[in-house]
Amino acid sequence: MRRELGEPFNIWELELETREARQLTFSTDPAQHFQDPLYVPDPRDQTGEQLDQMALVFVSNISGEWVASSPQGILGEAEGGDRQQIFDAQLTEKAGTYDAHTIRIVRGTNRGQIRKIARQTSGVIAVDVPFDDPCDKTTHYVIEVEPRTAPSYDLYRMQLVAPGGERKAYEETLSRRSFGLGQIRRPNMRSSGEIMFTTLRTGWQSDRPFFNAAVFRTFHNGANYHTHYGNRSVIPILSDNHELPNGLEVRVGRSADSYWGGALLVSDHQFGATIDPANPNDNLDHPYADGMPKNSMHQFFRGWVSLDERAYVRGVSPGGAYRDPYAEPDGSILVSYAPGPIDLADPDAAPDFDIVRLKADPSLQSDDGSTGGVLSREEVIADDRTSELWPRPVATRAKERLKKKLKWATDWFGSPHTERGFPGYARGTPSQLMVFDLILLDAFFEQSLPAGERQLRDGLCQECGEGLPGDHQVRYARVIGAKPPVAGEAVLPQRFIIAEVPLEKDGSFHLAIPSELPFDIQSLNAERMALSSPNRWLYTLPGEKHTLSIPRTLFAQTCSGCHGTLSGERTNTFGRPDAITSASKALAVWDAEKHENRPPANYDIERRRYQSEPFSVGFAEDIQPILLRRCVSCHDGGKAGAGLDLVGSTAFERLREFVDHQQALAIKSNLIERLLGRELLAPQVLAKSEPHPNDDSLQSEELHQLIRWIDLGAPRERMSLE
Repeated sequence: MRRELGEPFNIWELELETREARQLTFSTDPAQHFQDPLYVPDPRDQTGEQLDQMALVFVSNISGEWVASSPQGILGEAEGGDRQQIFDAQLTEKAGTYDAHTIRIVRGTNRGQIRKIARQTSGVIAVDVPFDDPCDKTTHYVIEVEPRTAPSYDLYRMQLVAPGGERKAYEETLSRRSFGLGQIRRPNMRSSGEIMFTTLRTGWQSDRPFFNAAVFRTFHNGANYHTHYGNRSVIPILSDNHELPNGLEVRVGRSADSYWGGALLVSDHQFGATIDPANPNDNLDHPYADGMPKNSMHQFFRGWVSLDERAYVRGVSPGGAYRDPYAEPDGSILVSYAPGPIDLADPDAAPDFDIVRLKADPSLQSDDGSTGGVLSREEVIADDRTSELWPRPVATRAKERLKKKLKWATDWFGSPHTERGFPGYARGTPSQLMVFDLILLDAFFEQSLPAGERQLRDGLCQECGEGLPGDHQVRYARVIGAKPPVAGEAVLPQRFIIAEVPLEKDGSFHLAIPSELPFDIQSLNAERMALSSPNRWLYTLPGEKHTLSIPRTLFAQTCSGCHGTLSGERTNTFGRPDAITSASKALAVWDAEKHENRPPANYDIERRRYQSEPFSVGFAEDIQPILLRRCVSCHDGGKAGAGLDLVGSTAFERLREFVDHQQALAIKSNLIERLLGRELLAPQVLAKSEPHPNDDSLQSEELHQLIRWIDLGAPRERMSLE
């Protein structure tokens, strides 16, 4: 809370019996806040029975970092249309919201065509110039909008101490626990001892922008950061996630432009991606049009259902808006609700919220799980003069036990000691990254749905059985890091390369990486070109052992229940378990001949230093020298070959016109196709099938530098790694 307008928000604790309040955080900067407090068990209490041993988790923007807070484009999936119009029932914004905006078709009929919106009404987009063909249900589009930025909130932790020691605890035990590239908000504790919260990630993937605030999970100390639910969901923001006594979860679905809340959803507790209706982020066309969608799961169920179909996620909501849900011990839901209709994007709408209690009669879901169940509704607090928000019952509950065992790199750094009042390692200590099968993981980067056959890019095309072209086979891994922007900087983070390493035969790799910074993994072909741009930024804590994927031999028994089968056939959900042999030992981490662990590819454990340092690639420092050596003899001023002038102050902008810097993919860049003399994935058709220049082609390292530059977003200058 804050006591007056000029103060920052700080965390205060109120003693209910005495009504005394004490301050726990001590920000004095009006722009730096502490919010969303959560009690969590102190790891020193191994029994879970010491009620006076608790820690405090909350979010704060004291890092000074900034992030995108709204999408670069509004995605849609049409129900139909004609040459002049697109029909989309999900487009519920008030008439005129997107008039004069640019619209681009990104999939299906009329893909690649760009128009201006002449008039937008609820469910209908009329364009200025007719499309080549009538739009249909395969048409996916994006409306270009200007993204906003905001201060970034991350997860923090500190000890909760007896009265009198608050400031000392704040100064000596406060520590940052998350290091991503997006917002983290609304943490809460699950009965498993894990912390759940909403994480926002933005970027470009599959030729379209995404804006995705999904539910993530970590251990109690912020380690083992993974997606829990909602990755690339049709719902832009999933927030206020709370666990019900039966294991279901209740949350709010909303958009970035909603000031007032959104739809009330209930979800099964599961980690796998689900199939959403009319999701423009995927490559399915209205999968629920004829009932339950085709899928590759042994038993399919919807990932979420709405508890009120008339309450929308975005636009004008006829059924009103929900916010601040909380699960009660008896399974009912306390929630703030305002009746509709409400324009969720209107900051002046000022709806009147009341506290209501929703009870299942008898279930929150229908018998077949396809829709919400029957609910009774009871007004708890209703006052026409004020809005009532943030309901919280005062009820006794069991203290959560810390059931998840922390994974430390003890073979490298010994046992953890005490850092800032909690077990851990000193800042600057590297972390251990083990990926057991990148080729398997790569198959989920852009196709995470439990539908269809997975494309494993390890040699054979699963659709035709023929060999995959070498340019489309995964042979290397590249781990990249990022530096989040601060106020006043460009919204895109600066990227750099932590390491590049060849994959083992089983697709595994093993590295040491810097801790406390965002990292992502790119799958590379033999030319070191990234085959996809996952934009699934993770992080590690000092001394953490972070594992991703599993050996392919274990997929059927471990993952297919939620993620579906690799073959796309339900009958392949079950496989022979690897319970006795060591066949699932990844080659990058286990030496089968010596029967011992293998060290990371880039780190000397004994000397505790990297064998190869992270590095950045910039146009001015790395690319322009290549152009001066190899290109400007032809591409210079008035004699510029193919009209491309690579001399002077405009060289950077001119070269960038030939690269896919938006998705940061060299394999989709016309420049690389021309240099190699073969078709890759660029949209332009290659004119000549010979390397350029054909009399003196680039050396391997020169080509690799150009590829790295593009795969990092084609920056003007190297970023500082200090």
